[in-house]
Amino acid sequence: MKGVVFNVLEEFTNQNFGDDEFDNIVELSELETKDPFVGPGTYPDGDLFKIVGKIVELKKLKLDWAIREFGKFLFPRLVAIAPQYAEESNGIIDFLQRVDSIIHIEVKKLFKDAVTPEFIYSDVTETSMKIKYRSNRHLCYLMEGLLDGAGIYFDEPISYKQIECHHESGCGYCLFEVEKVG
Repeated sequence: MKGVVFNVLEEFTNQNFGDDEFDNIVELSELETKDPFVGPGTYPDGDLFKIVGKIVELKKLKLDWAIREFGKFLFPRLVAIAPQYAEESNGIIDFLQRVDSIIHIEVKKLFKDAVTPEFIYSDVTETSMKIKYRSNRHLCYLMEGLLDGAGIYFDEPISYKQIECHHESGCGYCLFEVEKVG
């Protein structure tokens, strides 16, 4: 997992639970990583899962809710890294179509060791689409939060639902129906 995700998780944690709370949680999490998380660095996925798990445990949160809220918080911070992709988009549906074919490719050019999820699009119209999300990390709740964040960012309310979920069926992907509302 790229360090930028850890950096945003630190910001999210401190903003929601108090200054230096992230450092306290890291100390309690028994991580492989011993040094501070640096944006361009790459760190074990397990470290992120341990930190999130400890946050959920200590703050008595539901895991799916916490990951979804983090995804919503993460979206505008990821866009800020390369705002041209959002600015060039003609709304949320157009932007979502660019994620796999443009943004993930650019991420991999910048960070040779980056592992991005795969999105496969179908039934695309101006107001709706289906997205098949494949990732070995199985972070569909983060995907939900990113969709929420995208709707807020583009000021285009959306609704979405998972038609299929890896966590429920073991199918290897999650399938989302996304639709602009209004």
